[in-house]
Amino acid sequence: LGRYPTTTVFPKLQRPRGFIEVTGQNINTPVSPRYTIADFTSGHPARFPYYIALREDLVRKLELLTDLVQAKGHQCDKLTVMSGFRSRANRRRGSGRNSAHYYGGAADVFVDSNHDARMDDLNHDGEINRKDAQLLVSYVDELEERHPELAGGAGWYRRTRSHGPFIHMDVRGERIRWHR
Repeated sequence: LGRYPTTTVFPKLQRPRGFIEVTGQNINTPVSPRYTIADFTSGHPARFPYYIALREDLVRKLELLTDLVQAKGHQCDKLTVMSGFRSRANRRRGSGRNSAHYYGGAADVFVDSNHDARMDDLNHDGEINRKDAQLLVSYVDELEERHPELAGGAGWYRRTRSHGPFIHMDVRGERIRWHR
């Protein structure tokens, strides 16, 4: 899975104490009322077994954000997780040396109630763009005001040829914001 440094730049994210072995038999196992192991395995090989790290506080933050998105009037059974755990051995291009994804503490997500594999038009302006991702980050801000123990990074990303707009959110222990 790669080597982890002895220290990390993230106040709450340390080397994982263990990993979840993902198999064909357990991939659909619930880790919360809405989310399963499969939600955090995107980008992993189709062959089993493989291993992921997953922090309980990230799952809790996703559940609470889903509740907030619903409370804001959006249809959302659960957030679509584009990317959850990433192993240090399989760093993606563009991933930082100290990505919160390596520690099981980050997810790249968007709202997709109609299951068309792209962000919904959250602000109802007739377009799916960065403004929808910015609105979703504002919900993360509101959530962290209510739950400071879940403070973390959040950034919104524009649509590209390969994907629609989305946000990154994590539970690193300090509030940091960015956009790309």
